[in-house]
Amino acid sequence: MPYYVYRVIDLGAIRRLEWIGEYAAYPEASARVKALRAAADPEVGRSRMIFADNRLAAEELLSQSPAPEPLIGDDY
Repeated sequence: MPYYVYRVIDLGAIRRLEWIGEYAAYPEASARVKALRAAADPEVGRSRMIFADNRLAAEELLSQSPAPEPLIGDDY
């Protein structure tokens, strides 16, 4: 499975994904993401790398909202 690199731009409730590239090996993808993060303006978006079967699966995973944290302890 390849590594996919995207720029993720949050526009309120909508998340826009810009495909940057596809890499066969982790070191190549990691170096590309690190270079993008070093040169990027945080207001434009953030760079993400994901490991998936194909581009459609990668975009689906990146489009999902993170699961809410569990409510545990005396504070709740």
